Amino acid sequence: MNWLFEPFPVWPLRSRLPEYPVVVEHDDTGPWTVRTDSRALLAYRGRVPPFPPARRDAASFFVPYLRALPSGGQLVGYQRLLCWLGPPRRPELCPDCASSGRECDACGGYGMLTFPRPGRIAGLAIDRNHLGRVMCGLEAIEVSVLGTTLLKAEMLFVESAHWRVVAMPTNVPSSDLLDVFDAIS
Repeated sequence: MNWLFEPFPVWPLRSRLPEYPVVVEHDDTGPWTVRTDSRALLAYRGRVPPFPPARRDAASFFVPYLRALPSGGQLVGYQRLLCWLGPPRRPELCPDCASSGRECDACGGYGMLTFPRPGRIAGLAIDRNHLGRVMCGLEAIEVSVLGTTLLKAEMLFVESAHWRVVAMPTNVPSSDLLDVFDAIS
């Protein structure tokens, strides 16, 4: 299932961002249909029905991620990247706290168990499972991959002609980063 249409997990996003995809108008690059969970953002070029226009505050939040990217991204085969990410695994309800929201050692109080799979790409530590879930169902032959700084934070951009994914790095000690995507140094 494409992540744009996948139901959100039950834990709170701890954010004022919309809990569903929205359409963001951008003066330079046109409309985008955008979804985020605050760890990753998926943007399709154009309007995808039936999603509504973003509120003004949400639209202004998304605009920096929709601008033209700086040059320097490396073209890689999309299927090769998906193979490196591995099969995505969806979050599951925490059996220890039953998603009650109380303190829980198993899920950290989120009520959901995630299954991180650390890796390094474009010089950034990322969760390959989460990025794989976001990119599941997208189509491309080649994508441009770029690790860059935006809004004083490092981010990973993966872009095709029709969509863009922006992922925040994960906080994994470098000694745990055993799997490096070797097409990018």
